[in-house]
Amino acid sequence: MRIFRIGAAFAASCVTALLTIGLPLAFAADETDHPVFSSDRPLELHLEISPDEYRALQPAGAGFGGGGPGGPDAQGRPPKRSAKVSEKARDTVRNRFGTAFPWVQATVSFEGKSWKKVGVRYSGDGSYMAAGNNLKRPLRLEFTRFGGAPFHGLAAIDLHSGTQDPSRVRESLAFDLCRAAGVEAPRTGLAEVTLSVPGKLDHEPLGLYTLVEVVDGVFARDRFGTDSGLLAH
Repeated sequence: MRIFRIGAAFAASCVTALLTIGLPLAFAADETDHPVFSSDRPLELHLEISPDEYRALQPAGAGFGGGGPGGPDAQGRPPKRSAKVSEKARDTVRNRFGTAFPWVQATVSFEGKSWKKVGVRYSGDGSYMAAGNNLKRPLRLEFTRFGGAPFHGLAAIDLHSGTQDPSRVRESLAFDLCRAAGVEAPRTGLAEVTLSVPGKLDHEPLGLYTLVEVVDGVFARDRFGTDSGLLAH
């Protein structure tokens, strides 16, 4: 409870600071009217992953937290990888603790439309570890990684779980403050995410995420007119 009060007090102080110095507060709706970032309510995103891809999604490898929490079975244990999945070579990204996050393919649905061949992996360092054995963990979605279509002009988005932010608004407020001060920063939104794994999970609620624009080539071209700089990589 004390942590929650501290988080709420921090959020309130940020809002007060914005209003005091006369900067516009755009937390509820982004000024660009982008369909992903301009909503004044959480978006509803649904992920569907095949059983084999879901097993492959679970982190593996050495390092602090290697393996990490997986999709729980009846006893809350992570799913085991089948030989079929293990033999398939996959691109992975390692966090600072050495945990390897494999890329898998999924289908993402939003407002009646589906995006297939979406690259999905877990992400985060301390935020991933803080997730424990929960299904709700930070995610990176890359819509064009496996040849799929962009998501409303975006090649990728981050879904931050907010496990270390009881207020659930610190990240959005920080980026809003930067943009209001004239500093280019990622746009944010909120998303209620559900997950289906045929035969295992059916529209299982993962919870409320902060949806964050990825700083990549799309971001660099939109803000600076070029994708040749360091921000694009």
